[in-house]
Amino acid sequence: MKKNKPLMKLHLLIVMILTLSCTTACPQLNSTPNNKSVSDLNIFAGDTTKTSTRIKWTWQLPILVRNAFNKSQFSNWYVQKMIRCNGNGKTIYRFYLNNGNLLDGDHYDNLLKTDSLDITVEGKILSK
Repeated sequence: MKKNKPLMKLHLLIVMILTLSCTTACPQLNSTPNNKSVSDLNIFAGDTTKTSTRIKWTWQLPILVRNAFNKSQFSNWYVQKMIRCNGNGKTIYRFYLNNGNLLDGDHYDNLLKTDSLDITVEGKILSK
């Protein structure tokens, strides 16, 4: 059976365009909002033994942290990532958030906001 080369080239071109457009237009979910990292937390300044652990499920959070998050201004935002940071004998839970779930498809890229929220193990929200 003879293959139609122009048609195959067209399909390849379409696949390449779709792949390129999706990788450039979609937000980077693995990036941290506002370029903040665990080292940005002032509470850990000077501590060389600080560690961070990714939290996969909200049920893994202490109840005080979960309650504080649910009462925060970000309670209806999408949680991209949760990290437990330990250092200087203190534990902080950092939430990386975006408001993408509150937007419709027509406005997603223009109105998307990202932020982070830090909560102590006692449930106190730390100001920025």
